[in-house]
Amino acid sequence: ARAQLESELEAELAGLPLLKTMHGAFIDLALHSEDRRIAALSQSRIEADILTAIRIGCEKIVFHLGFNPMVQVSRYGKEFLRGHAEFWHSALASYPGISLCLENQWEEDWGIFSELFDLVQDDRFGMCLDVAHAHAHSHFSPDAWMRGMSASVLHMHWNDNRGDRDSHQALGVGTIDWPAVI
Repeated sequence: ARAQLESELEAELAGLPLLKTMHGAFIDLALHSEDRRIAALSQSRIEADILTAIRIGCEKIVFHLGFNPMVQVSRYGKEFLRGHAEFWHSALASYPGISLCLENQWEEDWGIFSELFDLVQDDRFGMCLDVAHAHAHSHFSPDAWMRGMSASVLHMHWNDNRGDRDSHQALGVGTIDWPAVI
């Protein structure tokens, strides 16, 4: 079924003069898991999505970082960074024709992104700044996120909300200060 869908997408998208980007899996991924089977399954799922993106002609693929700021175990941040840095460095070496973007979701600030991008050091590895996620889930404004991560932003998701949840409203309907973001 996946091969059939890929073939249909490849045919539908062929010849479009637009930059093509795909959103990859974003739930239940744990590259940093101490359980090697879970980490390996997460890696396999991400790599399958990267291959699909390449096959259908995408220049970029977006994944959620998946950092959980609610975890208070002291080693969590270090293990998270180690597992992610190892995997993304390897993936970038294995798939040189595509950029890999990590999207903010639940993260309260951009520190974990900055640390990871500094560890991996590749121009094809950067942030997908989801402005609405920053507005709904962070104490920092979306424009602060933009200033903090501007050197690493490769892609953006733009939709609006009122700061209470990720409601995917049209621009201008919610409370995001779009002139400040722009």
